[in-house]
Amino acid sequence: MKINDLINKVKTSVDSKLSKEKKQEIKYYFRMGFRLLIIAALTASLMAFVYSITKDRIAENELAVMEDALEKIFDGCDELKSVKGDYEEPVSAVYEVYKGGQRKGYAIQVAPVGFKDKIGIVVGTDNYGKCMGVEITSISDTPGVGTKVKDRAYLDGFIGLSSDSVDGYDVISGATISSSAVKKGIAAALALDVFKGNEIDESTSEEHKNESPDESTSGEESTGESVPAESSSPEQTQA
Repeated sequence: MKINDLINKVKTSVDSKLSKEKKQEIKYYFRMGFRLLIIAALTASLMAFVYSITKDRIAENELAVMEDALEKIFDGCDELKSVKGDYEEPVSAVYEVYKGGQRKGYAIQVAPVGFKDKIGIVVGTDNYGKCMGVEITSISDTPGVGTKVKDRAYLDGFIGLSSDSVDGYDVISGATISSSAVKKGIAAALALDVFKGNEIDESTSEEHKNESPDESTSGEESTGESVPAESSSPEQTQA
């Protein structure tokens, strides 16, 4: 009987000790979880605050990049209208470009992957899908190698090309990956369905051919919302 009492006392003591350790462990994890929650909340609040005070400047910079590209391609414009659609990469955004109340063509943002990072490109077209100009808005490939795609002579070589002819344009020796990426982006822009329904009527005059229709019949929804270009990608170098 005494042995049983001793065993019960030992068991009760052990259970009590384990219970206290368990409670302490639970309290420890609770405190740590609460601290992590506070840290996460403070971090999210700080990021939201920083974004709130920088978003306008970021938007201004992106808009300035787009306006600079459009100035070079279309000699400026009065209005941009976003063309909504489910675009596949590398196409990121499509805009109708208006000047003097007429649609002069389209500005298409593409971001094909270069040697290590995406290359920001604005492709300007007429209403029928023919390239009017190309501007590189961001690139972080190797200076003097991958950045050869920014050469004016190379980019101007795309002017007048359509989706059927751009594939035949040569890549740059020594910058094959970067120039192939640029070609891919331009080809994707010129192959969009947005141009369908804008076919040239051969019976019309040259002046009428240059006039834009009142509405796009491409099937995408056109809005009056103006959206800036993509910001520059993080700077990397091509090995």
